[in-house]
Amino acid sequence: MSALTVGDITVQALVDGSIREVGRDVWRRDGCCGDPWDAHAEMLDGRGRVELAQGSFLVRSGQRLALVDLGIGPVRTERYDGGQLMGALSGAGYAPDDVTDVLFTHLHFDHIGWASMDGRPTFRRASHRVHRADWEHFVEGPGASDATRSTLLPVAPQLEPFDAAGELLPGVRARPVGGHTPGSTVYELSSGSDGALILGDVAHLPFELIERGWRSVFDVDAPRAQEVRIQLAEEAARSGVPVALAHRPQLRLGRLGFARAGLTWEDLPAC
Repeated sequence: MSALTVGDITVQALVDGSIREVGRDVWRRDGCCGDPWDAHAEMLDGRGRVELAQGSFLVRSGQRLALVDLGIGPVRTERYDGGQLMGALSGAGYAPDDVTDVLFTHLHFDHIGWASMDGRPTFRRASHRVHRADWEHFVEGPGASDATRSTLLPVAPQLEPFDAAGELLPGVRARPVGGHTPGSTVYELSSGSDGALILGDVAHLPFELIERGWRSVFDVDAPRAQEVRIQLAEEAARSGVPVALAHRPQLRLGRLGFARAGLTWEDLPAC
């Protein structure tokens, strides 16, 4: 289990399951000679697939209990394996009605899966926060699908969209960055002298942060997404704050740093 204390705030990773993506189909690296995957061959299985985790981060701040993203939900296929989030939440000592806030980094399907079940909100007492641009794109606009709409429209009465950076919970600040999706948002945690970053899909895996030029087919605005990755990676390396990625295996937290050859990533110890 990955967990972290940020001053008076606690963060706990709740794994919902896994996703398997063909690495060379999803990630490419600009300006690289040869096959950039040669340096990461250990990540690929015999079919060239990369295994990613997916789930949620449970954030406790004062009297507020928030879930950052909601995994893929109870989906079981060869590519997607979900359904563990409710058990992980129970294992942490909480029930769905204990959740006061749901914070979405963005609205791709593997981050919204538990928003509703059978047309009813899963977290019926929670406000649901997302950047307005993502709601407009994925629910009302060109990125909308029947599946996304059926998952998210039941929580519309609980929706509190935001348009700009600002504190949503004590010590939890939304920082919209765009790129991956129109309203892609990073959550900055701060308490006392401690801090942390929840990056969502700014990067799926550490190599996207420490090696420049990687791009994902899932980025809506690829040039902007690359700018954001570079900027946030360098900021995190300078500050040394822990970083959470939405798809690191086991949702392991890590820390970026500087070395002579460039940026480095180090997994934090699992609890």
